[in-house]
Amino acid sequence: MARVFLSISLFIVFCLGCEKGTIQGQYHTHIEDQIGVKFKKSTSPERIEEINRMMGTQVIKMIEGVRVCQLRIPQNTTVLEMIKRYSSLSEVEYAEPTYKHKVDNQTAKKGLAMKESVPIHLPIGAFDPLSQTGPVPLPHELTLESYLEDEPGYYILQFKGPVLKQWKDAVAATGAVIFDYIPQFAFLVRMDHQTRKAVQAIDSVRWVGIYQPGYRIAPDLMKKLSEKGEQSIELIVSVFKGEDVSGLKSKIKSLGGNIIEISRRGEKIRLAISSDRIGNLVRLSGVRYVETVPEFKLSPINKKRRAE
Repeated sequence: MARVFLSISLFIVFCLGCEKGTIQGQYHTHIEDQIGVKFKKSTSPERIEEINRMMGTQVIKMIEGVRVCQLRIPQNTTVLEMIKRYSSLSEVEYAEPTYKHKVDNQTAKKGLAMKESVPIHLPIGAFDPLSQTGPVPLPHELTLESYLEDEPGYYILQFKGPVLKQWKDAVAATGAVIFDYIPQFAFLVRMDHQTRKAVQAIDSVRWVGIYQPGYRIAPDLMKKLSEKGEQSIELIVSVFKGEDVSGLKSKIKSLGGNIIEISRRGEKIRLAISSDRIGNLVRLSGVRYVETVPEFKLSPINKKRRAE
């Protein structure tokens, strides 16, 4: 049941021109009727086909082995809207615009025009951190002001433009650990207070901010938090690689959570917990994302196969 979120290190010479957000020979200005989607490796081709059909998108090109699709979006939608829709799905690793204009490395190093908005797209919403405090207002219990000075924490780091490999190398050289890509030009990063200072001083870095507990909750689950009353709910908790799963398990139990299953590599935990403790759950160090257990429904094709 638990799904594996894999970090794939590869370079794809593809019209998206990206390696998990890293552009080689930079691109700028997106195509208005197309997006790029990277599905998780655990997602079957049948499920990918079903999702695209549900979204009304047309596959322009797909690289089967790594689940990367270039998609044409429906005429009555926007790139931003479709990015949000795909990003909200547990089967999707990331979704982002398809860039079309190639510029030289010198231009890329200068970053995008200062006046241009460069939003960060999270499942909960999008925001430009230089002009907005967040995608949506969050209650106090779903925010963190800071981490302790000697405590590693999780942050969103946004670069100034399409990401050069040397930019990521400079960040990694400080001791920061880079995780998932987030459109646009951003990554989840683990680092302590001193490392954050060093990272913020890097010229290619546009912004660094805390990966707030409220950002770690799936949109449909966020809606349930506003419902009155307590109810037990089954969840899938994604855990950052390198975390102490045993310690996290103990903390979950201290919140009254019942551990149902832990994936072999410890990157997913299935549990049942009272809905009024979800806020406490997402504040635990190491929690990357929390979502409800998905309901699987057989497509008409698979129903026919099973019947046979």
